[in-house]
Amino acid sequence: MNRLPVLFAILSGAFVGTTSALGSVPADPAIFPRFTDAFIQADQNRGMSELTKRRDNYAFAEIIESAVRGHFDPRTPSLGGNEAVFSVSLNPERLSQVSLASHSMCRVSGKSLQTTLGHDPGREVVSLINEFVAHHNEGRERILHARSEDERLYGWDAMHLMYSKLMGCLAYTESLTTADQPASVALAKKVGPKGYSKPSGVKFYYDKAQKNPASALNIGLYQFAPDSKGNLQSCIRDWNQRWPNQLVSQQASKTELTRILGDSHQVFNAFCGVNKLTQSFHVQVNTTSSTRTHPANVTLNSRGKFAGLKPPEDRCVSLHFHSSKTYNHFGPLQNSTRRNLRELLQCALR
Repeated sequence: MNRLPVLFAILSGAFVGTTSALGSVPADPAIFPRFTDAFIQADQNRGMSELTKRRDNYAFAEIIESAVRGHFDPRTPSLGGNEAVFSVSLNPERLSQVSLASHSMCRVSGKSLQTTLGHDPGREVVSLINEFVAHHNEGRERILHARSEDERLYGWDAMHLMYSKLMGCLAYTESLTTADQPASVALAKKVGPKGYSKPSGVKFYYDKAQKNPASALNIGLYQFAPDSKGNLQSCIRDWNQRWPNQLVSQQASKTELTRILGDSHQVFNAFCGVNKLTQSFHVQVNTTSSTRTHPANVTLNSRGKFAGLKPPEDRCVSLHFHSSKTYNHFGPLQNSTRRNLRELLQCALR
């Protein structure tokens, strides 16, 4: 996969935004609210499935980069009302805010992945994961301990590119390579709302393995189900908090969500994809359950017995947890096919 372009200056002109321990972080880009029309009618005449194909002067790559950039400011992501399930408090005073850069990333081993994923993916995958971990931590350290503004911005640049590549590769893994196959086109015709026509590059897929029929239909870059009662609810709440003038109903119908998830620009889909990473980090950082955070965050007494969890601000995070533990949306990050995690990381680390 080609190196995704860095669009910091192009998309928002400057590094301005929320101030945190990491300093001034990039502001949310302004392009998301510009696609109001995409919530009404899909553009039917735009290009192919490649990330760099232009769509009204924007490409999927740029939409993904913007979504990534908007998740570097510390926030408290919604879990869609599932906080109790993941042993996370609803009291904001007891929570540590998270972003893609707020916490260091945990190094992994076959043993730790056995705990978080339920299996050891093998030495090659462990090595690839730790290579990504090293890039994350190096970029974060550069931001925290930069000797100059240029060095700090270089750290932001590096982390932004790294996560943009990861999310771009996830888009290819999840949908872009098969988005315009006959099965996708036929399904879109079958389930699409009246007057809807599937744009090129937008995948429709029916997952027969899903026990819940409402979750079986998957749409777009990151294959979300058009069900406001499912894991899309947390994204809807976070979207509405960021863009109150572009609200998506928390009770949105399947028809409405099919249009939103299946629009040609994939703005909401991209936002939700990146949002899922920070939701998982939120669980790991703020849970009171030792099974929902990385083993590195567990403290032991002198006899090797459980003694508690590290404070939220001192914990590290991981991309690799089973969905039942940390609200992880992505199969490749869980190595669900026993080969897709290796393929994903080989793409992201190029």
